[in-house]
Amino acid sequence: MPAGPGKFDLLCTYVREKAGAEGAAIVVIDTDATNAGFSVQCPRALYKALASVFRHVATEIEREAEARAADDPDTPTAL
Repeated sequence: MPAGPGKFDLLCTYVREKAGAEGAAIVVIDTDATNAGFSVQCPRALYKALASVFRHVATEIEREAEARAADDPDTPTAL
């Protein structure tokens, strides 16, 4: 991960501080690729845990998307 402030760093700082957490990660999704990205702020000691959390989130998103598609394949999926 690149170090230093990025496009969404202030937003991530806000989330981390409001949550009173050691770390935070945000993902911004937009159809305009210039307005999409992510920011992560956490101590290096939490990097492995962070990767595990993202894997879990990805698995849950895929599971939910598959369940919704099975219910009604013609309905757009909103997670």
